[in-house]
Amino acid sequence: MSIELLPPPAEYPNKHHVRRNRCDCHVETCQCRDPWAIYDGNGKKGQTFYNANDAQREANRLNI
Repeated sequence: MSIELLPPPAEYPNKHHVRRNRCDCHVETCQCRDPWAIYDGNGKKGQTFYNANDAQREANRLNI
């Protein structure tokens, strides 16, 4: 019997931030076209973007 260790839970900032838009759906039928998303401090996904720089710029604007 082996013990599998899970990775520690991810810690994200408590303000708007950018991370990869991963929906964990089936790759061939995924409708998530934009690879970057803005998440709020509670981890709720908001806008999605094709360009990471655009997403970061918008997240910075939302944090003002």
